[in-house]
Amino acid sequence: MKKILVAFLFVTFILSSCVSYTAVQLGNVTFRNFTNADDKMRATFDLEIDNPNAYPIRLSKPRLKVFIGDLELKDWSVPGKIKLRRRSNQSYPFYVEISAAEGLKILPQLLMQPELRIEGTVKAGSFIFGRRIPLEIKERLY
Repeated sequence: MKKILVAFLFVTFILSSCVSYTAVQLGNVTFRNFTNADDKMRATFDLEIDNPNAYPIRLSKPRLKVFIGDLELKDWSVPGKIKLRRRSNQSYPFYVEISAAEGLKILPQLLMQPELRIEGTVKAGSFIFGRRIPLEIKERLY
């Protein structure tokens, strides 16, 4: 059992040193639409992500804070896992869902050309290798 573990670690070390990783580039955030259902409001955005690597990458487990103007949104969501194709530049949807009470709080911010700000980290990985990458996006909504 020990020999198998040592062999696995050796092969993993050799393979990981041969693979070069280029950072995933995050592009523009584009406002797509705004919907109102029940007592929730949902704003949908498209985030442009460029994967220059020769292998696919999974993005998962975001630890993010979302701000509109100076107000932090408490309840937001992104798709569970995003799989980036190799050497691709695509847009991926994410949405911010807020209650009607929070919507009333940000209404003055929305009238003054607000800035969408996203800060935090997201886990990027391929096969068994992964790392957290920092994320900071600032974009005017309109």
